[in-house]
Amino acid sequence: MDIEAHGNDKREVIRHNRDWLNANRAAGTLPLPGAVGVNVDHDAYQCIAADIITNPRLDPHDILRHGDYLHMVRVVLPMIEAAPNEAPG
Repeated sequence: MDIEAHGNDKREVIRHNRDWLNANRAAGTLPLPGAVGVNVDHDAYQCIAADIITNPRLDPHDILRHGDYLHMVRVVLPMIEAAPNEAPG
């Protein structure tokens, strides 16, 4: 367990997790996107998540089960990656 203070700030949680995953990636693999980029993608996901979970009639986003959440991220990530690279307004 590698615990780092995040002050209950989701951006810091994302940064710490990204940094840990990046430091422990397989030898010879490319670095992960930086924390700023991951946070931009997370913000984009949050902007469209509520609309996307409506179609499969899942629970509201704030009580979505972890497995359902991961499924939705897998569905949405290609949409985010295909979108222009800018922060949501």
